[in-house]
Amino acid sequence: MKYFLILLLNFSVKVFAQNCFRTEPCKCFMEDNSGYINLKSLALSSGGPRWTLDGGDGYFYQYNPCVGFENEKFTDLAVLQVHENNSNLEYNLGIQATETFVTSLSKGLSITYASSASAAKRKSEVILECIPGSRDHELQFVGELIVTEYEFILKSPCACPGLCDDTGLIVPDASTSSQISTMPPSGDETLQPDPVGSGLNWNQVGSDLVGLIFHDFILVAIIASTIVIVQYIMGYRCHCYKNGQSMKFTDA
Repeated sequence: MKYFLILLLNFSVKVFAQNCFRTEPCKCFMEDNSGYINLKSLALSSGGPRWTLDGGDGYFYQYNPCVGFENEKFTDLAVLQVHENNSNLEYNLGIQATETFVTSLSKGLSITYASSASAAKRKSEVILECIPGSRDHELQFVGELIVTEYEFILKSPCACPGLCDDTGLIVPDASTSSQISTMPPSGDETLQPDPVGSGLNWNQVGSDLVGLIFHDFILVAIIASTIVIVQYIMGYRCHCYKNGQSMKFTDA
């Protein structure tokens, strides 16, 4: 039963939480070949943060993806915490050099930052929420859910595969819309899409494929659960044969 649960977890992560392979700062390519997620157009290059939020906990939180900002104490900042009444009371919550794309079953895709490359005192996580029909880019502060670990949510069309490039939202062109931001860089064999399935559109067949897999998985789960119930709850006794001899198994 333990191994069955492990397989269930691995299957769920594989199907419902696709990895995104980092190709450069603020940019990654989806494991299912659905395209790039590119946040470069959201960054301010002027040396300051793109967002400043009132956390409601006595602090302001500043975030700038891709491009580091600095102040008198810190450099290469991605996330900074500043006390609302004392600007000298501020904390580095993550630097650009530690940017990592992370996938989890509960949160999906997120970017994590640490206050240093080693022995980090504080960490931040920015959960990427894909909003395909929007032109807004909204950052929300969730809270310090674990001591010295801070969580944010970035709601943006640029959190969706293939919708943004380095300059912003991609405007589809009739002749090139199927080619924009859907292929990994040439020469990177680990990210090349499967030639056999390259003609399939994930948006068209993806939900059907997942539905079929999930249906089969539920069927297997029901069968496995029935066997467990029969064997361990109802005290089922079975006879097996090995090398022509009867082997009898009974519950204690």
